[in-house]
Amino acid sequence: MTDLIDEAVWYAVNTRHRQEVRAANNLTAWGVEIFIPWLRAGRVPGGGISSKKPFFPCYIFVRFNAARLLHQIRYTRGVLSVVGSLCGPIAVDDEIIRVCRVRTENCGEGPIRDELRRGDRVTITEGPLKDLEGIFEKHLPDGERIRILLTAVNYQARAAVPKYQVLRSGALTCDKAL
Repeated sequence: MTDLIDEAVWYAVNTRHRQEVRAANNLTAWGVEIFIPWLRAGRVPGGGISSKKPFFPCYIFVRFNAARLLHQIRYTRGVLSVVGSLCGPIAVDDEIIRVCRVRTENCGEGPIRDELRRGDRVTITEGPLKDLEGIFEKHLPDGERIRILLTAVNYQARAAVPKYQVLRSGALTCDKAL
């Protein structure tokens, strides 16, 4: 077992299912800094209010001194484990936390996706179909995916993709705003 880092650094903490906020509230009692990147999940049906969900479900970032607080952090209500290996917890680089903060906080609480309407031109921003363009057709029943008509040179095909992987063509993204 290697020596634990004797200074406050960031670690990823695995939480129990849907207990990110509970774990964060309980960890605050140990005097540690917490960061939960939030993603705006869309509008609540009928309510018109945006809901939010963790960008990394079941994970939060916690800044603490592992040499002093690792045992307490591990046994805090809502926490399953501190991400690591057999040698101990693995620190998360400050730059990763900074980038996550910029990408989630500068645009509110995660990327804001405009409500798509049938016929809107969209560009896929990630995944295996990244950078392909298409036309939005409809939201799929699972609420997480949409159907788009992909357009390529002399060929069109329908594809179901996660809705967070598309952006209305010409829309301002967090990256463009910086």
